[in-house]
Amino acid sequence: MKFVSALVALVLLSNSEARLRELQGACPGTVQLSVSSCDYESLKAALADSTSCTAEETLALLGDSEMVDSKCEAAYSDAKSLPFSEVLNKGYQYDREFFNGGTDLNSFESSTVDHAKDTERLSVIGTELLGDTVIEWPDYLANFQECHHRAAMCCWTADKYNVGGGSCTSAGCADGDPLDNTDVCHVDMKNSPLAAHTRDGVAVFPGDAEGPVHCQGFAWDEKDEMFRGNALFHVVMKGLLSNGYTRNVPGAPMCGCVEQMPVVSHAGCSNIDASLQVTLVKELEEELRIYIGGKNISFGNCDGKDLADYHADRGLEKFVVGDCSSGYGLERSIYLAGLVKKD
Repeated sequence: MKFVSALVALVLLSNSEARLRELQGACPGTVQLSVSSCDYESLKAALADSTSCTAEETLALLGDSEMVDSKCEAAYSDAKSLPFSEVLNKGYQYDREFFNGGTDLNSFESSTVDHAKDTERLSVIGTELLGDTVIEWPDYLANFQECHHRAAMCCWTADKYNVGGGSCTSAGCADGDPLDNTDVCHVDMKNSPLAAHTRDGVAVFPGDAEGPVHCQGFAWDEKDEMFRGNALFHVVMKGLLSNGYTRNVPGAPMCGCVEQMPVVSHAGCSNIDASLQVTLVKELEEELRIYIGGKNISFGNCDGKDLADYHADRGLEKFVVGDCSSGYGLERSIYLAGLVKKD
């Protein structure tokens, strides 16, 4: 009796393995998919949409979800990328000072300082790499280490080139104003002590005391996260190269996680529009292999909406408040300054 039971079990196992081989052989051995991110659910959906594989065949091809996600992580690590430290390629200290509004790139002396080599390098990266190469997030800089709201922003206070928006309209202009798209409510310096060069402090800007300021931001979710370095390059270098925007709001970084930036009334918005070309290779008797190849990376203007409005589910209204003279913007400014509002 035991012999018969064992024989039946062996036959069932053999039939199961044969069926698995049949299913795995029914789908193409190599599949190329265009997906927003490499993970089990995205690949499963793309297989269903892009191939003739049935649901059962798809599950047999992919196998275990944890294994697929693990292989995607490995594929991300193997994919071609550009460390942000190689964008300017001048070292940690230069990068830190640049994003805090310093260095020669942010100086007013555009007519006496030769930036040709720097701007040429940035232009090449923007033209040749930005759209198809992952630019890594610069989390080696304090400005970009604590983005709990998954959003970042740049705010500029000067215009140094006669390109794009702003008041610089002639050659040799070096200290113009950017196109004013916001009011700065206040800066809480304890959120960015390296940029402020002090542990604590507050700067409040009643009315239009700060002068013309231009702010532009972006946010990301899990599927966009690998492209956030590209979005940062797009925003900060478009600000510099396409508009000539430089310098920071006093006491704050020029660019950083929104938690470190000035509280402002409005901010322009850029959104990430990207897809990955993922190749799945599954041969009989072999494990699934996953490769990440081409990337299509572009950016939109958030349908013309403000940063906080476009990402209404992120709680960004604490940082982009709509109006500095009422609501959260006013209450927070008064609290930080230690003032009592008069009736």
